[in-house]
Amino acid sequence: MPVCVTLDQATGTNSYPIRRMVKDHGSEVSEAWAVLILTEADAMVGGKNPPNVIAMWARMLMGQWGHRSCESVVMAIRDGMTSGKVYGSLNYPQISEWMQAHEAKILGHVESDAARHKFTGDNLGAGYLDRTEHDAGWKDRMIDQLRRKLENK
Repeated sequence: MPVCVTLDQATGTNSYPIRRMVKDHGSEVSEAWAVLILTEADAMVGGKNPPNVIAMWARMLMGQWGHRSCESVVMAIRDGMTSGKVYGSLNYPQISEWMQAHEAKILGHVESDAARHKFTGDNLGAGYLDRTEHDAGWKDRMIDQLRRKLENK
């Protein structure tokens, strides 16, 4: 399981959504990928779950989180396992909790990114609003001048 995935990579335009993987390769190959990822995660925390249970988790994961990218799934599982909150054997509620925490990280990332690029009226310089008002006044004067020309014809 790759450990170098970042949030930008997991949500970027080059990420590979699970739904696209299903469309490109079919549900069997996509489920096999999810089973592989979950089997690795299960092995890292003790490997106590039988293959049929892991296959059920894979189908549930793909159904519930199919809108997310493959990188997001890997990142959520990696972050969940490194959080130290795995007691006993791995189970789907834990995996779902990790995915929900990852979803919250994505939303926080998007909100902070949007806040950095948000126009507030004062981030274009101290005189921006004055310049805008002046430009609007110039346009009003131009419109009045054109109206007078039309009236004189």
